[in-house]
Amino acid sequence: MKLTLGGFSLGYWGAYQFDGSYPETDIFASYALPAGLTVTLNDYFISGSDADLGDYFEYDPDRGSLHQIEGVLSFAGPEKFPLQATVGYTFYGAEWSDEVDENGDQPSMLNMNGS
Repeated sequence: MKLTLGGFSLGYWGAYQFDGSYPETDIFASYALPAGLTVTLNDYFISGSDADLGDYFEYDPDRGSLHQIEGVLSFAGPEKFPLQATVGYTFYGAEWSDEVDENGDQPSMLNMNGS
């Protein structure tokens, strides 16, 4: 669901598995700038189970916040130069994980629980 007024957009989307694992609720705000640039702020809330959904308004990382905040800058070229590029950075709520699995692979760059 998205509401747009001029160059500003505010929206929501989510996902839910039938077994109740890892429900996700996300909100975003974006602003379209001239020359094909768009700035977006995403707030991802991904919990481990239905039981965590009551923690939606908890943003304190010391209390176990499940939010991740990401800033995104996107470029969409004109029809004569149809190049698209996006760069994003998660700056709140997730930590870099150096853990490797038994195969020596790094399965995830983000540690969702901050532990």
